[in-house]
Amino acid sequence: MLSGPVGRIVNRLTKLSNIFISQKWRILGQWLPEESKISSPDRYYEQGELPLNEGPQILKHGKDVFVVYSCGQSWLDTYKLSYLRLKDPDADLLDPKSWIKSDKPVFEGTDQVFGVGHASFTTSPDDREHYIYYHTKKERKPGWKRDIRLQKFTF
Repeated sequence: MLSGPVGRIVNRLTKLSNIFISQKWRILGQWLPEESKISSPDRYYEQGELPLNEGPQILKHGKDVFVVYSCGQSWLDTYKLSYLRLKDPDADLLDPKSWIKSDKPVFEGTDQVFGVGHASFTTSPDDREHYIYYHTKKERKPGWKRDIRLQKFTF
């Protein structure tokens, strides 16, 4: 760890670049009593100027539990989404070995859609259709001018 003002900033960014499960989370009907790091930016698609795993969201489908998160750099057109999947519904949520990380991004931009990130999920009133809402960049150049989008998806 670094010290001094620069060190405090770098150390804080390092902590933010990991995904933690903490007591703030209620998953599968139980409050989690402690904090545990379950992901760090260790895949090729998470790398760059400042490797990040951020904005985690829980997505449940049947017995499957996912943590969908943003990765890469939020100010670049290469920002994307990936996920962790719980190996077993009875697995220890605080154990990083209970999660399987995707080998590739699950959702990323195209030639016309840039910097996909920070997703949330909802369903239709009858729970038959699933939707993802997320932001994208308005242009390729670095920055945070964004649009909000809603898109139907299937499992």
